[in-house]
Amino acid sequence: AAFTPPMADDAGSTTETREWAPLVASKAPWEHRQPPSQAGPDRIDPTSAAAAQQQRADELEEQRRTQLAMQIFQDTRHDLDLDREASVYEFPVGLLGMPCDMPKPGEVLEPLADISAKLRRKLAQQKGSKPMLVKVEGKESLGVCLVQPHSYDQKYRSAAAIPMANPNQAPVRAKMEELRPVC
Repeated sequence: AAFTPPMADDAGSTTETREWAPLVASKAPWEHRQPPSQAGPDRIDPTSAAAAQQQRADELEEQRRTQLAMQIFQDTRHDLDLDREASVYEFPVGLLGMPCDMPKPGEVLEPLADISAKLRRKLAQQKGSKPMLVKVEGKESLGVCLVQPHSYDQKYRSAAAIPMANPNQAPVRAKMEELRPVC
């Protein structure tokens, strides 16, 4: 029996019906290859003696490759050893060494205020040990600036000053005559 779905017109009413042809299973109109057989001429039966022999040959080949890899590793391992006499000893950077006078467990540490006072006395004894705080003439909006050490340019007689209000701001280059020391 054929199925006849109702057809709708533009107005939406079902007035006309159309009959559909039933589906029929038929052979494909193109050629296709047959599926491979399970026991073909190039396939070895897994239960046969030839399969066991092939498996044994594969295991021997794997062992041979493993031994070869180990031999190559052992031969090249000695070539990778460092020449201890040729290595260069790097000395630690000054003032970054570990302190030798660390307190022993249970000892009372020196108060931070005393350590700070010692540092201030030491800085006061050394000439040029304090950072130079200045105001730049003509750029008073920057406020107090810190002169960068080793930024003095002899040719142009200038130095770089970092604004203290915003240290992330790029340094300002100013002539030495424009720098006014702040006490």
